[in-house]
Amino acid sequence: MNSNENIIDQTLLIGGDIILCYGGGKKDIIAKGIEKITGSKYKHAAICLDTKNAAESGMSGVKKESIKNIIQRYGHVAIFRQPDAWGQDRINALNLFIDKAIETGARYNLKGIRLFSKNKNEHNGTMSQKLDSYFKGELEPGAIEKGNYFCSELVVNCLTATGFITPSAAVLYKGDTFSPVDLGKDPTFGTFLGFIISENDYQILETDDFYYNTTFGEIFERYNK
Repeated sequence: MNSNENIIDQTLLIGGDIILCYGGGKKDIIAKGIEKITGSKYKHAAICLDTKNAAESGMSGVKKESIKNIIQRYGHVAIFRQPDAWGQDRINALNLFIDKAIETGARYNLKGIRLFSKNKNEHNGTMSQKLDSYFKGELEPGAIEKGNYFCSELVVNCLTATGFITPSAAVLYKGDTFSPVDLGKDPTFGTFLGFIISENDYQILETDDFYYNTTFGEIFERYNK
Protein backbone atom coordinates (compact mmCIF):
# COMPACT_ATOMS: atom_id res chain seq x y z
CA MET A 1 0.00 0.00 0.00
CA ASN A 2 1.25 3.48 -0.83
CA SER A 3 1.92 5.31 2.43
CA ASN A 4 -0.31 8.19 1.31
CA GLU A 5 -3.07 6.10 -0.26
CA ASN A 6 -5.57 6.86 2.48
CA ILE A 7 -5.05 10.61 2.66
CA ILE A 8 -8.29 12.60 2.80
CA ASP A 9 -9.04 16.30 2.68
CA GLN A 10 -9.96 18.27 5.78
CA THR A 11 -13.11 19.53 4.05
CA LEU A 12 -14.63 16.04 4.33
CA LEU A 13 -14.87 16.25 8.12
CA ILE A 14 -18.24 16.60 9.84
CA GLY A 15 -19.53 16.97 13.39
CA GLY A 16 -18.93 13.86 15.49
CA ASP A 17 -15.77 12.77 13.65
CA ILE A 18 -12.96 11.87 16.04
CA ILE A 19 -9.46 13.22 15.45
CA LEU A 20 -6.47 11.26 16.75
CA CYS A 21 -3.21 13.20 16.59
CA TYR A 22 0.16 11.63 15.85
CA GLY A 23 3.37 13.01 17.25
CA GLY A 24 3.62 16.21 19.22
CA GLY A 25 6.39 18.50 20.34
CA LYS A 26 9.53 16.87 21.67
CA LYS A 27 9.42 19.21 24.66
CA ASP A 28 5.79 18.35 25.48
CA ILE A 29 6.14 16.42 28.75
CA ILE A 30 2.49 15.30 28.75
CA ALA A 31 2.73 13.94 25.19
CA LYS A 32 5.93 12.08 26.06
CA GLY A 33 4.23 10.60 29.13
CA ILE A 34 1.24 9.41 27.10
CA GLU A 35 3.54 7.74 24.58
CA LYS A 36 5.42 6.00 27.40
CA ILE A 37 2.18 4.77 28.99
CA THR A 38 0.44 3.62 25.79
CA GLY A 39 3.34 2.67 23.52
CA SER A 40 1.72 4.71 20.75
CA LYS A 41 2.67 7.97 19.07
CA TYR A 42 -0.99 8.96 19.02
CA LYS A 43 -0.90 11.34 21.94
CA HIS A 44 -3.94 13.58 21.58
CA ALA A 45 -7.63 13.32 20.68
CA ALA A 46 -10.34 15.79 19.74
CA ILE A 47 -13.90 15.63 18.45
CA CYS A 48 -15.35 17.66 15.58
CA LEU A 49 -18.20 20.00 16.46
CA ASP A 50 -18.90 20.88 12.82
CA THR A 51 -16.97 21.04 9.55
CA LYS A 52 -14.45 23.62 10.81
CA ASN A 53 -14.19 23.39 14.60
CA ALA A 54 -13.39 20.75 17.19
CA ALA A 55 -13.35 20.42 20.96
CA GLU A 56 -10.28 19.31 22.86
CA SER A 57 -8.82 19.26 26.35
CA GLY A 58 -5.25 20.40 26.79
CA MET A 59 -3.17 22.07 29.45
CA SER A 60 -5.29 25.23 29.12
CA GLY A 61 -8.45 23.18 29.76
CA VAL A 62 -11.44 22.34 27.58
CA LYS A 63 -11.73 24.63 24.58
CA LYS A 64 -12.91 24.93 21.00
CA GLU A 65 -10.22 25.06 18.35
CA SER A 66 -10.23 25.18 14.56
CA ILE A 67 -9.66 21.77 13.00
CA LYS A 68 -7.03 23.36 10.76
CA ASN A 69 -5.00 24.54 13.76
CA ILE A 70 -5.17 21.13 15.45
CA ILE A 71 -3.90 19.38 12.33
CA GLN A 72 -1.06 21.87 11.89
CA ARG A 73 0.24 21.09 15.38
CA TYR A 74 0.94 17.47 14.40
CA GLY A 75 2.59 15.54 11.61
CA HIS A 76 -0.67 13.84 10.73
CA VAL A 77 -4.00 12.87 12.21
CA ALA A 78 -6.23 9.82 11.84
CA ILE A 79 -9.99 10.34 11.50
CA PHE A 80 -12.73 8.00 12.74
CA ARG A 81 -16.44 8.19 11.91
CA GLN A 82 -19.60 6.41 12.96
CA PRO A 83 -22.07 5.95 10.08
CA ASP A 84 -25.46 7.65 10.55
CA ALA A 85 -24.74 8.28 14.24
CA TRP A 86 -24.59 12.04 14.35
CA GLY A 87 -27.94 13.56 13.50
CA GLN A 88 -28.59 17.21 14.28
CA ASP A 89 -30.01 16.40 17.74
CA ARG A 90 -26.76 14.74 18.76
CA ILE A 91 -24.65 17.49 17.23
CA ASN A 92 -26.65 20.03 19.24
CA ALA A 93 -26.20 17.97 22.42
CA LEU A 94 -22.47 17.70 21.74
CA ASN A 95 -22.10 21.45 21.40
CA LEU A 96 -24.16 22.07 24.55
CA PHE A 97 -21.97 19.66 26.51
CA ILE A 98 -18.78 21.38 25.35
CA ASP A 99 -20.21 24.86 25.92
CA LYS A 100 -21.05 23.91 29.50
CA ALA A 101 -17.59 22.43 30.10
CA ILE A 102 -15.99 25.64 28.86
CA GLU A 103 -18.41 27.84 30.83
CA THR A 104 -17.67 25.99 34.07
CA GLY A 105 -13.93 26.18 33.46
CA ALA A 106 -13.22 22.45 33.04
CA ARG A 107 -9.49 21.89 33.25
CA TYR A 108 -7.03 19.25 32.10
CA ASN A 109 -7.09 16.03 34.13
CA LEU A 110 -3.40 15.78 34.90
CA LYS A 111 -4.02 13.45 37.85
CA GLY A 112 -5.99 11.14 35.55
CA ILE A 113 -2.99 10.88 33.23
CA ARG A 114 -0.68 10.05 36.12
CA LEU A 115 -3.05 7.33 37.35
CA PHE A 116 -4.10 6.14 33.89
CA SER A 117 -2.47 2.69 33.93
CA LYS A 118 -3.66 1.97 37.47
CA ASN A 119 -7.22 3.10 36.75
CA LYS A 120 -7.39 1.17 33.48
CA ASN A 121 -6.08 -2.07 34.98
CA GLU A 122 -8.45 -1.85 37.95
CA HIS A 123 -11.41 -1.05 35.70
CA ASN A 124 -10.68 -3.83 33.21
CA GLY A 125 -10.36 -6.32 36.05
CA THR A 126 -13.78 -5.50 37.49
CA MET A 127 -15.94 -4.81 34.41
CA SER A 128 -18.11 -7.92 34.69
CA GLN A 129 -18.81 -7.24 38.37
CA LYS A 130 -19.67 -3.61 37.59
CA LEU A 131 -22.07 -4.59 34.84
CA ASP A 132 -23.73 -7.14 37.09
CA SER A 133 -24.09 -4.53 39.84
CA TYR A 134 -25.58 -2.04 37.36
CA PHE A 135 -28.33 -4.42 36.26
CA LYS A 136 -29.06 -5.21 39.91
CA GLY A 137 -29.58 -1.50 40.51
CA GLU A 138 -26.58 -1.30 42.81
CA LEU A 139 -24.32 0.85 40.63
CA GLU A 140 -24.76 4.08 38.69
CA PRO A 141 -22.51 5.13 35.79
CA GLY A 142 -19.90 7.69 36.75
CA ALA A 143 -20.57 11.40 36.26
CA ILE A 144 -19.90 12.67 32.76
CA GLU A 145 -19.98 16.36 33.66
CA LYS A 146 -16.73 16.90 35.54
CA GLY A 147 -14.33 19.64 36.49
CA ASN A 148 -11.49 18.12 34.48
CA TYR A 149 -10.81 15.81 31.55
CA PHE A 150 -7.78 14.64 29.66
CA CYS A 151 -8.17 14.62 25.88
CA SER A 152 -9.53 11.13 25.16
CA GLU A 153 -11.55 11.17 28.38
CA LEU A 154 -13.37 14.23 27.03
CA VAL A 155 -14.16 12.41 23.76
CA VAL A 156 -15.59 9.37 25.58
CA ASN A 157 -17.73 11.59 27.80
CA CYS A 158 -18.99 13.47 24.73
CA LEU A 159 -20.35 10.22 23.30
CA THR A 160 -22.00 9.43 26.64
CA ALA A 161 -23.46 12.93 27.00
CA THR A 162 -25.03 12.72 23.55
CA GLY A 163 -26.61 9.32 24.23
CA PHE A 164 -24.45 7.39 21.79
CA ILE A 165 -22.98 5.43 24.68
CA THR A 166 -25.98 4.20 26.68
CA PRO A 167 -26.11 4.20 30.52
CA SER A 168 -25.39 0.46 30.72
CA ALA A 169 -22.47 0.80 28.29
CA ALA A 170 -21.20 3.82 30.22
CA VAL A 171 -20.46 1.49 33.13
CA LEU A 172 -17.88 -0.15 30.86
CA TYR A 173 -16.84 2.90 28.85
CA LYS A 174 -15.27 4.85 31.68
CA GLY A 175 -13.69 7.92 30.14
CA ASP A 176 -10.49 8.00 32.17
CA THR A 177 -9.55 4.47 31.08
CA PHE A 178 -9.27 5.28 27.34
CA SER A 179 -6.12 6.66 25.74
CA PRO A 180 -6.14 8.34 22.30
CA VAL A 181 -5.02 5.17 20.52
CA ASP A 182 -7.64 3.11 22.41
CA LEU A 183 -10.37 5.16 20.70
CA GLY A 184 -9.09 4.13 17.28
CA LYS A 185 -8.99 0.46 18.23
CA ASP A 186 -12.56 0.25 19.55
CA PRO A 187 -15.29 0.28 16.85
CA THR A 188 -17.63 2.05 19.26
CA PHE A 189 -15.79 5.25 18.38
CA GLY A 190 -15.99 4.79 14.64
CA THR A 191 -14.39 3.34 11.55
CA PHE A 192 -11.12 4.65 10.15
CA LEU A 193 -11.95 7.32 7.57
CA GLY A 194 -8.40 8.21 6.56
CA PHE A 195 -5.38 10.36 7.39
CA ILE A 196 -4.95 14.10 7.07
CA ILE A 197 -1.37 15.31 6.69
CA SER A 198 0.03 18.69 7.67
CA GLU A 199 2.40 18.98 4.68
CA ASN A 200 2.01 17.73 1.10
CA ASP A 201 5.25 15.73 1.07
CA TYR A 202 4.62 14.11 4.46
CA GLN A 203 4.92 10.31 4.49
CA ILE A 204 3.04 8.05 6.90
CA LEU A 205 5.11 5.10 8.10
CA GLU A 206 4.01 1.48 8.05
CA THR A 207 4.52 1.40 11.82
CA ASP A 208 1.54 3.74 12.26
CA ASP A 209 -1.16 2.09 14.40
CA PHE A 210 -3.77 2.50 11.63
CA TYR A 211 -1.65 2.18 8.47
CA TYR A 212 -3.28 -1.12 7.46
CA ASN A 213 -6.82 -0.36 8.64
CA THR A 214 -9.65 -0.91 6.20
CA THR A 215 -11.25 2.45 5.55
CA PHE A 216 -14.78 3.66 6.13
CA GLY A 217 -15.22 4.10 2.38
CA GLU A 218 -14.05 0.58 1.56
CA ILE A 219 -16.39 -0.98 4.13
CA PHE A 220 -19.52 0.98 3.28
CA GLU A 221 -18.99 0.96 -0.47
CA ARG A 222 -18.99 -2.86 -0.28
CA TYR A 223 -22.06 -2.83 1.95
CA ASN A 224 -24.00 -0.59 -0.44
CA LYS A 225 -23.19 -2.61 -3.58
